[in-house]
Amino acid sequence: ELSLFPSTRKEPSPDGKVRFLWSGYLGEHKGIMILLHALEKLSEDETLRGRWQITIAGDGHLRSKVEAGLAALKLKDDARFVGRLPRTDLLDLLRGIDVMVLTSVWPENEPVTLLEAIASGTAQIATRIGGNVGLVENMKSGFLVPPGDASELAGAMRGYIVDPALAAVHGNYNSDRRAGFDEVHTIDNLESILASLEIAKENSAQPVLPAEPVILCGRA
Repeated sequence: ELSLFPSTRKEPSPDGKVRFLWSGYLGEHKGIMILLHALEKLSEDETLRGRWQITIAGDGHLRSKVEAGLAALKLKDDARFVGRLPRTDLLDLLRGIDVMVLTSVWPENEPVTLLEAIASGTAQIATRIGGNVGLVENMKSGFLVPPGDASELAGAMRGYIVDPALAAVHGNYNSDRRAGFDEVHTIDNLESILASLEIAKENSAQPVLPAEPVILCGRA
């Protein structure tokens, strides 16, 4: 719900530091180990020292490896692992984030984290796979990178670190388009599609199918 995300304009942080957030299940399909490899590459660049910070939120069967990997990188204040957070705490955290990062290596449908980035006016980095492509406008709302490529991921993150204003530009682009991703708007679109199919069905003796599959998911 958009009401959970105040519509505010992003500005670069006064301290010049770019803050990233990775949130999800700590499993192979989410590409969490790819993220650690990217962080290692960033940590090797002395010119970036103290200019960025990432928060990793979530839980899963790779948790011990993630914690051990972060400890081995000795990133100190540059990386925070906070475990699984209540949704309210996660939304509070998101308000102070510049860039949302999604590293999935499997094709997700419509990742909530990318929708939350749009709703909160936060820049995005996501893998060029599945539904991510429909939620990230490359070089407008964020960056799309090849799945499983730590070097490209690190490069996208570095782009924001060296130019913090770019994160604000991309975040504000998301803020400007967030109404188009509101659930009410989405339901209206689905109802319009179904209504058009019903009209076409009434006027045709042949079965009428949409050009693309329509899958409705919900809960009571």
